[in-house]
Amino acid sequence: EKVAEDVSGIRLDWFFEQLTNTTRRLDYSVESVASFRKGEGWASTILLKRNDSMVMPADVKLILEDGSEKYVSVPLGIMQGSKPVPEDWFVAPAWNWTFPEYQLVVDTESRVASAEIDPYWRTPDRNRLNNTSSFPYEAKLFDPLQPSWGKYSIGYRPFVDYAFSHG
Repeated sequence: EKVAEDVSGIRLDWFFEQLTNTTRRLDYSVESVASFRKGEGWASTILLKRNDSMVMPADVKLILEDGSEKYVSVPLGIMQGSKPVPEDWFVAPAWNWTFPEYQLVVDTESRVASAEIDPYWRTPDRNRLNNTSSFPYEAKLFDPLQPSWGKYSIGYRPFVDYAFSHG
């Protein structure tokens, strides 16, 4: 634990406590995305929710209507800091572990079309189907369904039957 704290520069006792001494599970979800005009750009509010008792920092990918992507890191209050992120990422105010919901407010040049928690699948999230603001599905015609942790599969197989009794 000490080596991990020295390398990361972040207090990690909360992390090791949850993973080694508890049976807590992690499940974050994107509840809603709302965007409003603000001067020349847009102000967006993304409501994030913790559905289980484990707490972890959250990385959020925002897809804007113009096709560009923005990344936001949401640290925890008990971390006493934030992890190192690339220069083009935005570090949001800390999410206090006592609150199950968090309102992420960001200003962007284009409207936010969708949001996704943990886009790189780095956390042990129990239900990844609620990690995005849009309904994650994949529709196929005649192809067999493939199990996926990240999206629902819908298969279309039209019933074709010809026999003397059916005309």
